Amino acid sequence: MELVNTRTGAAGRRHGQIKRWSDVPETGLQRDGKNPEAVVGACPEDPQQALLWEERRLAALHHSGILDTESEPNFDDLTALAAQICETPLSLVCFVDRDRLWFKSFHGGNLKEYRRTRSFCDHAIRAPGIFEVSDLASDTRFQDEELVSDCGFRFYAAAQIKSRDGEILGTFSVLDHRPHSLSDAQRAALTRLANQCSDQIALRSLLRERELEISTRTQALRATEARLSAFMQHAPITMSVKDLDGRYLMVNHASERFYGLPAEQILGRRITDIEPSKGGPTVVQLETEMRALGASVTREICYERDGGKRWYRDIKFPVPDEHGAIVAIGGIGVEITAAKLAEEELIEAKEHAEAANQAKSQFLANMSHELRTPLNAILGFSEILSRDSLGPISAEKTRAYAADIHESGRLLLNIINDILDLSKVEAGRMVLSEAPCNLFELTRHAPQSGRQCCPDQEFETDQCRSGIAAAGSGRRTGADPDPAQPRQQCGEVHLARRRGQGRGRAGQSGRCRRGRRPCRFRYRYRDRQRGHSVGVLGLRPGRGCVRAWP
Repeated sequence: MELVNTRTGAAGRRHGQIKRWSDVPETGLQRDGKNPEAVVGACPEDPQQALLWEERRLAALHHSGILDTESEPNFDDLTALAAQICETPLSLVCFVDRDRLWFKSFHGGNLKEYRRTRSFCDHAIRAPGIFEVSDLASDTRFQDEELVSDCGFRFYAAAQIKSRDGEILGTFSVLDHRPHSLSDAQRAALTRLANQCSDQIALRSLLRERELEISTRTQALRATEARLSAFMQHAPITMSVKDLDGRYLMVNHASERFYGLPAEQILGRRITDIEPSKGGPTVVQLETEMRALGASVTREICYERDGGKRWYRDIKFPVPDEHGAIVAIGGIGVEITAAKLAEEELIEAKEHAEAANQAKSQFLANMSHELRTPLNAILGFSEILSRDSLGPISAEKTRAYAADIHESGRLLLNIINDILDLSKVEAGRMVLSEAPCNLFELTRHAPQSGRQCCPDQEFETDQCRSGIAAAGSGRRTGADPDPAQPRQQCGEVHLARRRGQGRGRAGQSGRCRRGRRPCRFRYRYRDRQRGHSVGVLGLRPGRGCVRAWP
């Protein structure tokens, strides 16, 4: 009996050249319904088709992965049971490779391989059904076989072991040293045991395929997890996952930077433990609202950071399991501090624009008083000059009236210039024309303009007092006003009183001091009627019209 070396003998060529079933060309032989490419049944008699059948069978055998595997108790139990049922000393599971027989289990012996040429199993895989030889010594096919002549084997019976697709992989065999035949029950049992081997191989193939599928899916899952982790960790927004109690399960690098803590000090803690400011309780309320609604919620939250405020748009959403039950809380935070500041600036600019528009409307509403003050003076003095009801007018009064008309006209021109410079006033860059002047001369025309504008009212003018007496003498009083401003303010007092009734009294008083303290000047109007507020009178504040000089 020849024992082929598993490393250097004929078994070294055991894997052959066929690697896939599809490598074998199509034939006209019967195919399996599940796999049309698999040739089933006994070996055909045609040599060419027999060669194709053999190649497909070898491809199925190599694909099964059963060759050269370790012994397994399942197969050993089957061979022991076969020897007991068939009452033979030897029983084996043999797989027929290209040029060798490889034994997965050998009950009654320790042989692992044997040559295929002229072997019993080589004939068994080509015959349909149970292959049985009652007396090997009398069979001309095996008379010269060493197992018969040298080892004294006389009986051989085998059932075929097939793949899931019906390809014949090997045999389930029993041998005996005495010639005899199997009973029908023994043949049926041998067939069932061979089918059990086929099922074991099919299960192994399924297991290998599932393991390969699981391995492939595991690698794909790990790659997906790596991409998801990279996406989450490198996202410029805060991303986190919490359990239903609000404890962090996962955070990204942006969250670590936001809290100023590593992930190890964040995981397992609640936000109120990390963020005690008003932002933390607000987040807890947002998560409670999300759990109640069962849907995502969004809110803008202000956090206190580094002595300042940072605004975030927080989004909380439920994380369900495969059954739809919420098992975690997902969170995303996008910083909107810049947008919030821009929004506040926009609102402030809008308020300023509305205030400016209101101021402009108020200015235009009050502008009639500004224009009527000098215009009424011009009309009043010119009417006096044109009428003779007051009798002849002396040259001195004529010159005085003409001077008043000239001053009022110049004041009207200045007001028109101020209107044209409205943009400067609104921008707060009004430039005053400061020059030394006589405050008494600037204001003395106001009562006269008032009488001409309001002839139905009576006015009394006080004498100059205090420092204004000095102004009457022509000396500098220590103030450099814009000449148009005091005169305009005084005239407005008289003109505004036109809406009132009764007697009135007007006068000037002032006080000028040297040094850094401001110079003050006051023009008074007093009447015996109920007073009017500045808003009712339509007066424009005169602050800034006089500036003190050292």
